[in-house]
Amino acid sequence: MTCLTSANRRRRAFSLIEALVSVVLAGVGIVATMGGLSAIAHAESDAEDRETMQQLAVMEWDEQNAAATLDTASSGDFSEFHVTGYTWATTVDSTSTTNLDHITLVVSKTDDSSTSIQLDSVVYSPPTTTATGTATP
Repeated sequence: MTCLTSANRRRRAFSLIEALVSVVLAGVGIVATMGGLSAIAHAESDAEDRETMQQLAVMEWDEQNAAATLDTASSGDFSEFHVTGYTWATTVDSTSTTNLDHITLVVSKTDDSSTSIQLDSVVYSPPTTTATGTATP
């Protein structure tokens, strides 16, 4: 029969301090992992909001282009698309070129106006011809 001395028993087992250190290190690792997952979830939510705003901006741009109303400043929401929580605004600025306007369409969240998507373009408005044949800008 083998006789175990107290020195041999101490070498084979973990001490209380070693066990506590391993538990603390595991806890720190779990907290860091949860923080990283939280940051990833927040970034994913922001990306989904931006994608939704981009799609809404393109839909509104296409609707105004089809209705030939891009040359007037206006604003509204997306209730016609049954989407809540987002608003849009269009601004029109003249350029140095005749009949060429700079159009800006901004879509933003209703509860967070700092989050927005902006579409910029220029629109040419051809001069209209009167009955006498003269063109007016």
